[in-house]
Amino acid sequence: MSIVNLSTRQSDGAYAAPTMGGWRPQTFLGVLMTTYVALLPVQIETARFNIAPSDAVLVIALLVAGSQLRVLRGGFSGWHLALAVLFAFNAVMTVALRGSITEWALLNKVAGLGLLLLGYIAISGYARRWEQIRWLLDTFVVSVVVINAFSIVAFLAEMEVPIVNISDGRLSGMLIDPNAYGGLLVAALPCM
Repeated sequence: MSIVNLSTRQSDGAYAAPTMGGWRPQTFLGVLMTTYVALLPVQIETARFNIAPSDAVLVIALLVAGSQLRVLRGGFSGWHLALAVLFAFNAVMTVALRGSITEWALLNKVAGLGLLLLGYIAISGYARRWEQIRWLLDTFVVSVVVINAFSIVAFLAEMEVPIVNISDGRLSGMLIDPNAYGGLLVAALPCM
């Protein structure tokens, strides 16, 4: 099954513009969730910490259209709660034993897990039909492929492109860490 349908033949014999499946988001929440998924492979490096535009879109989606989400009761298990409690316990123990917690640990571990769980709630609460799920998966794969192709061209041409991160001869696309970039590519592969 192809992700992008390049050969949609119309009744007059002409070919329609390439599309991803046949379904499109019909609501503002759908557009926000599509944008969230498309921006997952993007990080912006700053002097103090890294910013993921997808996190900002997720927060906007939850604030603006969060009431449209229907949380799946069967979509959660005790493991979700245990993971959140474990991270919170770790943060509390760090403060108790060391007197403080680093900004890095607070942002990357505690807030990062919180945003990950909120993303899970948002996607599972929004994508209720197979068409929606397929659309989000296709969006993710196309986003990864486009960013990866652009990054490989920049890498091979030895171009200095501010948004493409190349460190120590290792490509990391629009992510900061080359290891995270490899995980991103591995995550996108089975979705094809």
